[in-house]
Amino acid sequence: TYGSGHSWSPVCLSNEYMVNLNRHSNVINLNREKEQVTLQSGMKLWQLNEYLYKEGFSLKNLGSVSAQSVAGAVSTATHG
Repeated sequence: TYGSGHSWSPVCLSNEYMVNLNRHSNVINLNREKEQVTLQSGMKLWQLNEYLYKEGFSLKNLGSVSAQSVAGAVSTATHG
């Protein structure tokens, strides 16, 4: 697969190496006072949403695609 595999574009097809971050999807810390979460970059946005919901939080804004990883959303400047 390439990244989260949600893209309908062949823009990321490559004969080079691709990095899969699926095993790097853990929450490291939740600071309730500052309303900040520290997590590994392979976490998918839907996983982050589920975690935050269980903890009584949510994202202020989320685009229509939640299958991508946090790293993917940040590196491609995805917006909601």
